[in-house]
Amino acid sequence: MTINVISTLCQPNRDDLYDQIKANATLCRQVLQQDSHLGKRLTIVGAGSSLAVHHGDILPATEVWACNSALPYLVDRGLPVTHGFCIDQGPDMLKPSEWGRSFDVDYLLASSVYPALAQRLTDEGHRVTWFHNYLGLPNPEGWIAPADFHPDPIHHCYEFWLYCALYPPAPQAGYGLNSVVRAVCLGIWMGFKHITVLGADCAAKPTGVQMPAYGTPDWVPFLKSCVLYADGRTAFDAYGPDVTMVQKDMETRLGDLSSVTRWHTRSDMVISAQHLANLAKSYAHPRPGVPTSIQLLGNTLPNAMMDKPRGFFDTFPRLNTASGVEGFELVMI
Repeated sequence: MTINVISTLCQPNRDDLYDQIKANATLCRQVLQQDSHLGKRLTIVGAGSSLAVHHGDILPATEVWACNSALPYLVDRGLPVTHGFCIDQGPDMLKPSEWGRSFDVDYLLASSVYPALAQRLTDEGHRVTWFHNYLGLPNPEGWIAPADFHPDPIHHCYEFWLYCALYPPAPQAGYGLNSVVRAVCLGIWMGFKHITVLGADCAAKPTGVQMPAYGTPDWVPFLKSCVLYADGRTAFDAYGPDVTMVQKDMETRLGDLSSVTRWHTRSDMVISAQHLANLAKSYAHPRPGVPTSIQLLGNTLPNAMMDKPRGFFDTFPRLNTASGVEGFELVMI
């Protein structure tokens, strides 16, 4: 039997995030500036498994932003990188596979990141530039927005008030659910002329394996076969035995040739893949009023989505209006 599942998105360290935003405000000395990089080139690097194949395709660029574990991956291989980029809010960013080590790069941090990470980078003298990453957190019980805070009722929220009250004017990224998508949005806002994206797989490395039913004896071996990261880490390594995955067979067309690829991923990654594909299609070529172009490199789920009509995504997981994800299926036995 197959059932449709609706799940709720949960923020890591949700109960601590307002305190983290407040703590990081004491460290903020500079923020991203609009149109500060007009006409320049940006490369954004995710840590997906395709990076291991395409890291040699990093073209000369004004800046190269490495998201999360893509930073140690690039540095350890002597590949070009100028910035580390992070929106993740938890202490896992201090693990050896992430930013347990510091590097001779500048850092771009969301105001909600784990404060111990931000404090360490600041204490070590690294250049840190800040921005905001929309979280969608509920207001504290009883909080009422000041009457003179903002005329738009949509922004009468405590999270937005903290950003305005504690930080200098700075951008807030809110499209997509992962670091690469939000980095792309910030790159557009900063005026980069061309943005190249590598390693934004939003899925495991394709193997063609049929996904077993959740909770069966084959489930953990399956997770251990799902390589999510360029450094070889799997779904089991990253999320443990209880993570749920989704499977989708998709036809990919290249000229007159087509092939079917079986993708395994998480529901939140599917949503980010759709957002990234939408951005890439919207900014495929510079045109009047839209000076930025975006190019996705590699055998990634967003690239596989690029030629699909809008109705195709009706069968994919999607956000609803209650901070939830719906539209993915779970096999019950």
